[in-house]
Amino acid sequence: MEMSARDAEIEKILLWISAISFSQKHIDVLETVQPGTAQWLLRNETFRDWVKGAVDVLWCPGIPGAGKITPSCILLPNEDRELAVTKTLLRWGADVNVKDGDGWSVLMSAVRGGRVGIIRMLIEGGVDVSAATAREDNALSLATRNGQGEIANCLADAGAILLANDIGQRASATGPRKGLQNIVRRLSKGYAALPARELQRQEHAHPSARECNELTESTEQSMIFSEDLDSLDSARVFERRYEIVRDLDEGRFARVYLCRSKVKNVRYAAKCFKPHHASIKNEIIALTELHHQNILRMINLIADGDMKPMYPVLEMTCEGELFDFIVERGKLSEPESRSVFTQLFSALEFLHGQGWIHCDIKPENILLRDKIPAIKLCHSGLMTYVGLGGTCSALAGTPRYVAPEVLARSVDRSYSFPVDIWSAGVVLYICLCGFPPFSDELYSEDSPYTLGQQILGGRFDYPSPYWDFVDNRALDLIDSMLNTDPTTRFTVSQCLNHGWIKMTWDFGSIID
Repeated sequence: MEMSARDAEIEKILLWISAISFSQKHIDVLETVQPGTAQWLLRNETFRDWVKGAVDVLWCPGIPGAGKITPSCILLPNEDRELAVTKTLLRWGADVNVKDGDGWSVLMSAVRGGRVGIIRMLIEGGVDVSAATAREDNALSLATRNGQGEIANCLADAGAILLANDIGQRASATGPRKGLQNIVRRLSKGYAALPARELQRQEHAHPSARECNELTESTEQSMIFSEDLDSLDSARVFERRYEIVRDLDEGRFARVYLCRSKVKNVRYAAKCFKPHHASIKNEIIALTELHHQNILRMINLIADGDMKPMYPVLEMTCEGELFDFIVERGKLSEPESRSVFTQLFSALEFLHGQGWIHCDIKPENILLRDKIPAIKLCHSGLMTYVGLGGTCSALAGTPRYVAPEVLARSVDRSYSFPVDIWSAGVVLYICLCGFPPFSDELYSEDSPYTLGQQILGGRFDYPSPYWDFVDNRALDLIDSMLNTDPTTRFTVSQCLNHGWIKMTWDFGSIID
């Protein structure tokens, strides 16, 4: 016997009802069904009484297999009865992937109700286990957030995945706290290679010469030189005042030395800038004008007027880079990270207030003054003055730390202070677990996204067990900093006032 169109729609409705708790929600669902069917049921007095709870049993004659004496489609608030009803409906070809207007599916309803038996039946009936709602949620994320281990494993066995979005990330973070360490570890296996690999240094990309000239022309400050060199070149003046102890580093446009003052016998870091590159001017201006307790201070500047090598002499930090500290320790504790970022946010608040974008926040550019993480933020040749309302369009930054808006096409590229918040969010993630949220090593068959695609899509996770014991407020702060929309990304002020940053802590726990 063939089912009429009306009967087929009733089967869909009954399948919905079998998985959804008995509530007014039924009417919302019914109104999404094909025209005619919902109104036919809503006009039915017995059906209205059943919705109100006045009738415990609903019999819908006309469905194949429903006899006059032994109806097979009786619904009772009882799981065994629901299993029987679902089995009958599936046997007669009910649509297992039907959704309401928000994309909420039969499977999602069964997960919400904890109906393991119905979920297994739906999977056997070919339900789409990865289907997402209009809000980009899915059944596995819901089960993981709710701590429903048996259901989550059942869905994962059927091929369900956690979506690479904010909801999926939250599921990865909250699942372990609800006893689902194994399932989250299984779902986050793509991160497995990263913790075992030592954090790697990252080189930044400089703007082109044309872009540097444009940036320099937009900064209308005058350079201030601390030496009147007249007949002496800068190299000879530097050698008279300082003794080079050893090389520290060499970049694209500068070499850094550890030097000692011949007068004060104090050690400093000195940069020898190669001449004739426009980005030098930005850094020299920044070194000269930006004075803050958490920004590296320039002690002296030796240069002449012929664009020969320049020697800014900088204060020396005792403990080196945050990068080396992370590599040595594996990661930072929450109190250590909180200390570092309270100071970093303070430095960024000052920079942004002065109209400067740092453009290259990363562990290599954060220096430690002593054992208790007191920091100094390094200047970089990428620092850009935009004023309080300006933007920048240069393609500059370090790939792993760069914000999505910097990766936009050159004709569309326009960014400002939020890029520093994004980069700081990447650093905070690394501090708390020891490896980066975005990496080319995460590319796989299951997650075929390059580094750039991961950043542009905000595709990152909090894999177990590395994040199992990190405070949820820290994850919330990272989520707010790694927001792909710069207009709603946290500002530095919001970061400073976030609950995780304002938590109390003691230095004793850090020293131990």
